[in-house]
Amino acid sequence: MSRLAELAAYKTIVAERLIDNSNICKALFYSDGDYLDQPDVTNPEQLLHDCIYLYPYKPDESGIENGARTWITVSLNDFNGVGSSVMRAGFLVIEVLAHKELLRTDYELLRTDDIAAEIDGMLSGGRSIGIGRLQFAGMNEISLNANHYGVVLKYRPVDFG
Repeated sequence: MSRLAELAAYKTIVAERLIDNSNICKALFYSDGDYLDQPDVTNPEQLLHDCIYLYPYKPDESGIENGARTWITVSLNDFNGVGSSVMRAGFLVIEVLAHKELLRTDYELLRTDDIAAEIDGMLSGGRSIGIGRLQFAGMNEISLNANHYGVVLKYRPVDFG
């Protein structure tokens, strides 16, 4: 498998890890403020390509996609190579976004912050996705438009090569 194909496969691995986390699935699936108190999502795979995207998805402002929902994007940025087979540098980038009507919850954190905390707990310092240990490289709050807000998490694989 080429190094670029390996990188693309890592996004799928991350998405699979996300749907293995029941708290993340509940936060994506339920619009209730008490989403963590709801039953587990019976078919979390349905969230792939509907709430979890393997590219930096943005909703169409004029269409039905603009409704109140929460989603996560997984992408790889700034990877570069040395020679023909060694990949160096780069970031795993995860965006957690929600409609403003879904941000407030019955818990202490905003929905997007709660999901981001779950993701960070799964990824920071771990070797769970095959590109080596991940080091937290930063977080930024973002606003897509007047209705959608969230956070961007960046992780650097520190021993990938």
